[in-house]
Amino acid sequence: MVIIHIFAELKPQKYIMLHPLAGVCIISAITSSDKVVKNIKNLAPTYDIYRRPKHHTGRNGVLLKVLINGKEHALKCYKQPFERGEALCAYVKTHPSDRLPSPTFYPQELLVPTIKDVEWADVCTYSWVDGYSLDTEIKRCVYNRDTDALIRLAEEFKALSLDILNSPWRHGDLKTENVMVTPEGKMQLVDIDALWAPTIPPCKEIGTPNFTHPMRGTNRDEHIDDYPIALILANLHFLTLSDSPDIIIKGLHFTASEALDKQPPYQQVVEVLAHNKALSELCRALADPTTYKIPNLKEILNNV
Repeated sequence: MVIIHIFAELKPQKYIMLHPLAGVCIISAITSSDKVVKNIKNLAPTYDIYRRPKHHTGRNGVLLKVLINGKEHALKCYKQPFERGEALCAYVKTHPSDRLPSPTFYPQELLVPTIKDVEWADVCTYSWVDGYSLDTEIKRCVYNRDTDALIRLAEEFKALSLDILNSPWRHGDLKTENVMVTPEGKMQLVDIDALWAPTIPPCKEIGTPNFTHPMRGTNRDEHIDDYPIALILANLHFLTLSDSPDIIIKGLHFTASEALDKQPPYQQVVEVLAHNKALSELCRALADPTTYKIPNLKEILNNV
């Protein structure tokens, strides 16, 4: 791929992509030997043992593990313009938290070749977070029947949840895949594209169905993380007490729809957690079809 000769001639302009960029095109641009970024200096991809670039392709973009000036970073390249990017990154820099990454936004930064032309992709960079997702850690603990490790995950997730509820922002797409567990056992949030705060433009996405109450819909307020917090914590406490948990999906024994329909996996959790008043209250809230809000959630968590 030779695109360096046209790089200097192309000027980024205010644009609307008619079609999302393909993940493979973004990866090809990053791994190209040509100059494909405007402002990020000394950018280099990292590779696995099979010489494949370390990356994850999602709905909105491609996340790559890269080196910038020799230091490990996460590079998020967006398939379509990230309209909230500048406001979101500016907000996080003025409201820093050790639970959030500190992103830098580069509008129209990456030159991506397409079949007919080239496009400029928006980019965010973050410091790289070592560790594994909470989803992966839960599955590992369940497979190994490691109850002590599950208890530690439940305690740390409770601490993370209280930090979220005591902050002026909410994650907006809280799920086990978006929580990283560091080698020291501390949890950090990743993929903050849906971050909510009262002073930044709202995200149009509505969260992940397995973790989201359907009544949330397009509502955006300080309660948008209530339901996934309660859901994940109830699942974690069940797994610490269950002798033979079933195969779990996305780190969950039961999902949002199973709770709202009071299906057997949810009923099993209710029975196991019945001895604890606070956990029983969480379970009742998860089965309430009328609201995604749990106004007394902080109080419940403090009593778990």
